[in-house]
Amino acid sequence: MIFVAKSGTNFRSLVAYVMREEQGAKQTAVAWTASRNLPSDDPSLAASVMAATAAPNTRVDKPTYHIALSFAPDDPVDRAVMERVADRVLEKLRLAEHQALLVAHQDRPHPHVHIIVNKVHPQTGRAWYLWHDWQHIREVLSHEERALGLRQVDRPRTAVDDVARDLRTYERVTALTEERYRAQLAASAATARTAQLEFAGERARTTLDRSSQAFAAVYHDPQEAYRAYLAAVDEYDVSRATQLMFERPEQFGGLVTVERGRAFGLLQVADESGARAAAPVAAAAAREALDAAGSWRSAAESVARALEQAFERELATIFEDPQAARATFQRHATELGAERAAAALRDRPQTFGPLLPSAGQDLRALGEQAARAAARGGEGAQARGAAQGAIAPPHGDVILALSRSELDRATGRERALRAELAALAEQGELGRRLGFALARLSPRELGFLRTAVTAPQFAIVAQLGRRMRDIALGRDEERDQSP
Repeated sequence: MIFVAKSGTNFRSLVAYVMREEQGAKQTAVAWTASRNLPSDDPSLAASVMAATAAPNTRVDKPTYHIALSFAPDDPVDRAVMERVADRVLEKLRLAEHQALLVAHQDRPHPHVHIIVNKVHPQTGRAWYLWHDWQHIREVLSHEERALGLRQVDRPRTAVDDVARDLRTYERVTALTEERYRAQLAASAATARTAQLEFAGERARTTLDRSSQAFAAVYHDPQEAYRAYLAAVDEYDVSRATQLMFERPEQFGGLVTVERGRAFGLLQVADESGARAAAPVAAAAAREALDAAGSWRSAAESVARALEQAFERELATIFEDPQAARATFQRHATELGAERAAAALRDRPQTFGPLLPSAGQDLRALGEQAARAAARGGEGAQARGAAQGAIAPPHGDVILALSRSELDRATGRERALRAELAALAEQGELGRRLGFALARLSPRELGFLRTAVTAPQFAIVAQLGRRMRDIALGRDEERDQSP
């Protein structure tokens, strides 16, 4: 069996073509017609129904998908065989639920059938797309040739298959290399954030303890005095509040006094001199504690922002408008709490906005993506709340635990990418091998290769061609030796 597959724009024109309609008269080329997921086998009605189904999805420029299957003239092929093969092809391409019209011809020695498929799903309205459709169809035909005892086509494309496989590997290695670089940056950033948070937390706790001890040497109620100091910072600024405590410490609370005897011990006097002498130390300690708390909040804010950005990246793999989905999540988190908002995103992602077509096609993958996004969303909400709290538990412990968890994920991702790259061919060696293999392909084989790989993969052919020319002319060594 051999086949041709391509996309188009107009159902009615395509149906007219396969029906061999000329000037309104149908010729005797058609042997039979059949339909899948359509109300009728009538070709004109099928074309109208498919066009109406595809019309609401305005983003699909080419909603028609046309496959022509041809069998060898001497093969014992009847309608049942042709329909079986057509159905197997549709199943392999994940088009079994889509509308399709089958038109078999009898005007040539070899049996052949045309399959016209609507790319737009009749229930979901989402558009179908699949890379390597050529390869999937070929696999089905090879399997059916063996299963039905049909003539097996001698496909002289072994070299093309090898090159296509290596191109896919090369693309994967390139993508993994770039992803690993980004993962290394992410792991380094997570390491720096966690270290900064740990250092800032320890400094904040140490300076706060020192400030508490210093205030206890000055004030009867050191906690109330520190709150008064913070109020002065809000009213004026930290420099003015510190200067006030230095000059007039009594404005922040009652000073510690020591009863001293005077006039031969007959007169007792409350002495504040020790408290006043300790006030400058307390003022300096308060300022240092306030500065340390600000550094901790800055570090905590950095962690919260990183977790929110991770949440946004997860949403971008699911939703057409990730910003709107995040706004919906934040509204749910405010009204219901972070845990219930995360549960809603995990269980009912479609309620947060329109899904990407690729996300909606695989429900299992969608569930996994939604679960990851929900986890990131919950962490981001927790981190934001903790960053706005005080260094004291539970806020300090929560933000530190979240930062360390993010660090573990980042380093784990980098290790996984490194291991996957180690299992694949080295990029430079693979590129040289591909370059030499491509140079041996004929123009016809290059044409086959174009249909066997994606457009980005075929673009690698030109890149490798330039690299091979550089190697032949000695430019590759010059570039490697340049600073």
